Amino acid sequence: MLTTRAALPKDAKHDFYSFTADEMDRGGGGSILGSEFGSNALLFLSAGNVRENGGDTTATALAALFFYLSHNPRCYDELADEIRSTFRAGDDIRSGPALASCRYLRASIDEALRLSPPIGGTLWREATRSDQEPNPFTVDGHVIPPGTQIGVNTYALHHNERYFPDKFAFKPDRWLESADATNPEEQERLKLMREALNPFSTGVRGCPGKSLAYMEISLVMAKTLFYFNFEVDRGEKGEKEKRRGKGSTPPPTVFSCRDVFTSTHDGTYRVCTTHPPTLKFPTTGIRGWVKNYVDEQGCVGKMKLLTD
Repeated sequence: MLTTRAALPKDAKHDFYSFTADEMDRGGGGSILGSEFGSNALLFLSAGNVRENGGDTTATALAALFFYLSHNPRCYDELADEIRSTFRAGDDIRSGPALASCRYLRASIDEALRLSPPIGGTLWREATRSDQEPNPFTVDGHVIPPGTQIGVNTYALHHNERYFPDKFAFKPDRWLESADATNPEEQERLKLMREALNPFSTGVRGCPGKSLAYMEISLVMAKTLFYFNFEVDRGEKGEKEKRRGKGSTPPPTVFSCRDVFTSTHDGTYRVCTTHPPTLKFPTTGIRGWVKNYVDEQGCVGKMKLLTD
């Protein structure tokens, strides 16, 4: 992909490359893959990867968000109202202040990431000697000697009742300030929740694509809700996503993921109709739009479209 783009004239496309080509340090023997640009491009491709089978973080987060919205009609309606009242046309939906003002969208994304984190296992760290200076590295009163592997399980943290009461419920409202936002207890509640939400890890080893992932998820969901209504697929594919592996404990209202470093999953599968029903698309048509945003990228599994 990078080599093909670099072979075209700089201004052949209005993209990131067209703005950076003149400043790019080729390095690496003149190869774009060995250059600073190539390294950064590969990072963003990895961070924002939404390839089919949903093994990557953005795909899993989107699949979970579609699942939870479909199973929570009040949340679905509130988010749809927010998107459709904020934007007058689909082309207006882009990264910027208007999208950032959609607080319920961000709250819904955070709640989906909490319930079904794309990386739900434990990201281990090893204590080093430098951690002992000037004082021993201590966790909850226990001194951790150098060479010890330590970590916090993300799924367990995200389902800790101390931070998230009613831990298996999809409640985007928990991320929004209440009417009594100046109350110290309310401020402390939000502070603890935000510190406990850790789907991208934290510190120097935190995911560098965090902002990109939030932008991608926000754009895909906002565009989808602006153009479509969607619901649970009542057919065979809808049943497939309900299947649980051995030892699974979450209730059926929780999107089930398998922890293989990054999460894998079945689905989600949704039946879509246009919004409004009389909506007419440009020459690419509905199927062309969905092919670009869904089928090729695998963002939200496969959607069955009730449109002609």
